Amino acid sequence: EGLKTIWAIISLYSHLISELASNPECLDAIISAMETHIDGEAVQEIACGLIASLAGYQKYALILADLHHGVIVQRLIFALRRSSRTGSPQENVLKALFRLSSAILSTDTTMESHFLEKTVNHAGNKFREQISLDIVMTSIINSMKQYPANNSLQIWGVRCLWNLISPSARHGQGGHSSIVSEFLRHVRTVTKAHPDTSLQAFYELVICFLSKVSSSNVCLHGCVDNFSSVLLDIMKVEKKSSTVAIHGCRSIYNLCSHEDIATSSRLVISSLHGVDVVINTMEIFPEHVILQREACMALAGLSVDCMQNTEKILELGGVARIDASFDAYCVSRFDESSLQAKIGACIALTSLATYPAALSAIRDAGIVKRIVHLMEEEDVPDKLQNSMKTLLESCSEFENVSAKLQEGADREQCCMALLANLRDVLPPSVIQRDKATWLRSIALHSMNAYTDSAHIQAMGCTLLSHVYVAFSTDSIGQARDIENIINALKAHTTCSTVVSSACMAARNLCSSLTQQMDSVDCDKLNIILDVMDHYRDDLDVIEQSSGALFALCTSSKNLGQIPEDKSIFTIIIESLQKHPHSVELYRCCIGLLWSFSSISGRVEEFVPNLVPLLLKSLDMFEKDDEMIDLAVNALLILSKGGFQSVLAMLKHETFIDSIISCMFKFIDTPRSHSIQTGCCDILSNLALDNYLRADMCARGGTSRIIMALNHFCHDHLVVCTALFALANLISGADVEILRGSEISKTIVKSMQSHPINLTVQVRGASALWVLSSRNEVFKERIVQYGGAQVVS
Repeated sequence: EGLKTIWAIISLYSHLISELASNPECLDAIISAMETHIDGEAVQEIACGLIASLAGYQKYALILADLHHGVIVQRLIFALRRSSRTGSPQENVLKALFRLSSAILSTDTTMESHFLEKTVNHAGNKFREQISLDIVMTSIINSMKQYPANNSLQIWGVRCLWNLISPSARHGQGGHSSIVSEFLRHVRTVTKAHPDTSLQAFYELVICFLSKVSSSNVCLHGCVDNFSSVLLDIMKVEKKSSTVAIHGCRSIYNLCSHEDIATSSRLVISSLHGVDVVINTMEIFPEHVILQREACMALAGLSVDCMQNTEKILELGGVARIDASFDAYCVSRFDESSLQAKIGACIALTSLATYPAALSAIRDAGIVKRIVHLMEEEDVPDKLQNSMKTLLESCSEFENVSAKLQEGADREQCCMALLANLRDVLPPSVIQRDKATWLRSIALHSMNAYTDSAHIQAMGCTLLSHVYVAFSTDSIGQARDIENIINALKAHTTCSTVVSSACMAARNLCSSLTQQMDSVDCDKLNIILDVMDHYRDDLDVIEQSSGALFALCTSSKNLGQIPEDKSIFTIIIESLQKHPHSVELYRCCIGLLWSFSSISGRVEEFVPNLVPLLLKSLDMFEKDDEMIDLAVNALLILSKGGFQSVLAMLKHETFIDSIISCMFKFIDTPRSHSIQTGCCDILSNLALDNYLRADMCARGGTSRIIMALNHFCHDHLVVCTALFALANLISGADVEILRGSEISKTIVKSMQSHPINLTVQVRGASALWVLSSRNEVFKERIVQYGGAQVVS
């Protein structure tokens, strides 16, 4: 009753709020009441409502937030976690948290999470419970889940989440993605709990929250599909809400702007009829210039490198809608909102103009002519001038060639178009991204239209190849392009020009992809293997085809199985034997050996022929640590093949010397750790008896392993492998050779560097045990360097 009376007084006499908020004793009494009656639902409800009323004023909200280093936030979180019948206490908690967080954010909008984190962490320290933003947001979502039918609580909950979440903050690998995923599932629950009730206010807040979240990809890991589904469902249900439309279109554009999820986002949104939704919003609000701007940007993002979205935009009259957006204005033609709408329209049209059919629609609508006339006017702002200039440049460059590639264009015109554009990119030059996208579209369009023309297939693949090279660090190509290239290869296997061009295109495409393909099927591998087999005498083709096959393997997440009816090892061996001086062929074939050795059951058959080729590559690429790494790992796979494989390797007198030489040469290069690990493993696998162990030590094997341990003492993978190899070798090594090294000191130091790594400790202890059994001198040295303490 006391809390209720205070609440009533400040509600009627607002000037008394300052007296209450500035009186620490009064505030302490409120906190004490909440602590004493923690299970009293009415006490918690009224106390939280009272705090929410005080927090309605920024000045007093900041006083409350800072009180006793965040004790108010702590008490609110405790109240939020308690259960109640209707959720009224939780609603007041959320209202208070929203007002407190709004006040904190208003102090410095550039350091949102810093202030909030500081407040909640102080609270956690005081009450011996770690409170973080993640915990606060999780508690908010849990309370929203508990009372899905309380619409007011849901609204205040979303408001709190909008204030608290920081899209760019990296909490772990996926930021706040788990919280976003949980929130999306809850939105579905609320929708089901209100089948016959309008949720417009709730949905508008949700869409604003999603818009904020989508501004960074950090919160979207693993939830793009669900995010897009919830987003578009809300846009469909609340299609007459301009707030939903604006923030929905902005979210779509954001999804399509993050490089790592852009392609998947476009495809997901396409499958959910996202283009239909965007164009529908443009038709519902034709004079809303802010919405028109956001919708144009969404269409621009959806159409980049996505033919199906572009075709859908054209089908639904998207060019006309964008044109109408350009003409829309609010107060005057060039007020800020209208200007942004016109710029957005230009960006959308420029993105669409990279596709021949879209360019025709733009030309037929008379847009180009009207923009030319508008640019002649003196009062056009510079920002709009620049956007229109970019659009006109795109259209003028693409217009002539596109006209030739429309329905009905003959082969001669198609070839002329391809040749004209090949001159722009041969040799590869710096070209604009929009033109590169358009050139890719032209090449694929031509190849699909004339599959039986070897000339067009060859030129199309060449054009694609050079476009991929021009944007090797910012991939223009798409994984699906490989289908067109392989089809060209399959249809024209007997034409060396097509084969060479297609293999080069496949190689450059795979090398430029920013994301790996899911898998490679055997049919594609078979086609390229057929080419390698058929053109063994043609160095250019065999280099390009082996390069394409290797690139295809490395760009795939799952290589699967190699074709059983073909011996890729025979093809590789015979190709290298025919062209022993081709560095490029060796580079590709060594990579293929590394790729296929681990998944083939027949590799042991070819060890006698493979080993000399791999040893030759160690000499051929003595300054290329990437190739040495591949060769060493291929040899490592062969050394694990069984007794016959090991014997075949040992027949080569220079084998051990080559491995030890590699360890010496590649001690300080980018791939040194992998090379050292592979070499140590090989020596360990080959050390079958004491004679071999002694021979390896005499040739410098133990000294090279000790060198690796010293140089990579902080790399636990190298240390683990080297210790295992060392324990194996010293069991048969000459004692006099071991005495001249600091082997005891090195082993103990390695164990000391990784005190909690069990594998290092076990292998280190094993090496010490073997060493101590060889001679009494080693026991003394082990104790001298602290070995006994490390083992204990």
